[in-house]
Amino acid sequence: MTRRVVISGRGAISCLGNDVAAIGEALRAGRSGIRHMPEWEALSFGCHVSGQPDPWEHSLGEFGVKKREVTPLSGAGRMGLVAALQAIAEAGLEPDQLKALRSSCVVGCGVSDPPSMHDAYEKIQAGRVRRVSPLTIVRCMSNAVSAAVTSVIPVSGLNLTLGSACATGAHAIGMAFDLIRHGAADIAICGGAEWADVGLSGTFDAMRGVLAAGFNDRPEQASRPFDVDRSGFVLSSGSGMLILEARDEALERGVEPHGEILGWGFSSDGHHITQPDPEGRGAAACMTAAMHDAGVSKVDYINAHGTSTQPGDAAELRAIRKVFGDDVPPISSTKSLGGHAVAAAGALEAIHCTEMLGRGFLAPNVNLARLDDEFTGMPVIGDLQDVVPEIVMSNSFGFGGTNATLILRR
Repeated sequence: MTRRVVISGRGAISCLGNDVAAIGEALRAGRSGIRHMPEWEALSFGCHVSGQPDPWEHSLGEFGVKKREVTPLSGAGRMGLVAALQAIAEAGLEPDQLKALRSSCVVGCGVSDPPSMHDAYEKIQAGRVRRVSPLTIVRCMSNAVSAAVTSVIPVSGLNLTLGSACATGAHAIGMAFDLIRHGAADIAICGGAEWADVGLSGTFDAMRGVLAAGFNDRPEQASRPFDVDRSGFVLSSGSGMLILEARDEALERGVEPHGEILGWGFSSDGHHITQPDPEGRGAAACMTAAMHDAGVSKVDYINAHGTSTQPGDAAELRAIRKVFGDDVPPISSTKSLGGHAVAAAGALEAIHCTEMLGRGFLAPNVNLARLDDEFTGMPVIGDLQDVVPEIVMSNSFGFGGTNATLILRR
């Protein structure tokens, strides 16, 4: 017997806003959060634009988190904690209530605190190992974000960190969904966080052709998924956290869910360490598996992975066409507005989907002037659509050929 699973709380920090309501308003307005980065230009990066949130750390104090609790945390950990606290509040819970429940935490990150690692490396190389912060390990360890979240919001069950590049956030949601529907937990914190500081950004910039470099003088136009002139993705920082809960328990608490997870799918391309299978075979298998798991034969909208790279966007559209044939639903990529938050992307975009489901709109794929000739006629929407979707799909495909697709219902 399996149980229905709903989203009872959401929290988010991104360049589109520092809470879910602000992000939803930006999506509906088609308002980009991508800005010029003078430091990157001064350092001779090829890409001079990024999506960085407005100041948000004051929120920790507003939630009552003590300074001694914050000090050991990584940058991504602090960001993830704020989003988790927002989600707990929206779910109508207090942080200390989860430990008394059958609760779990499944979250992930890419690189949790690049500055701490860089600072430690420089001191060690200079023979000053005694000057290295004793907090370096806890800020840089692979489970730094889940440790940060559960140090303030303790859970009683599985406390797991995932790392699957750009698919991390979606994988975390899918695994938390499985825990609850199969009875291993009643409630779970899930999502991802990414802190794209100048160091991490520089390593991406070194991968020629990965980051957008063609619109440095027009930051808001730099992220242009599916457009023929796309030149790479725009890196962003952010965190998205969701509270998933068994539907019956949530309704018993009087919670008004923000959507339901119907199912999910996963696959591996087994093709290349950075590039997807050009025909989108892994992506198609992932979407097909998700629809089978959800028990649906069609969806009303696809929130595409759509990062704005030449090979990735083309492979995804080929995969969508393979899965849906002549009945392709409307498609857009919210990365056109908020950039690519890597490990946080899948969770942020699931939250974007809940805003579309709840507010009754489809977010525009901005900066779309012309599709590749191969995809002429495919329904990638460049403008806001005032429709009320019932069932939506959200794709996340990562380096290493790791894929995840979520199916959500209003």
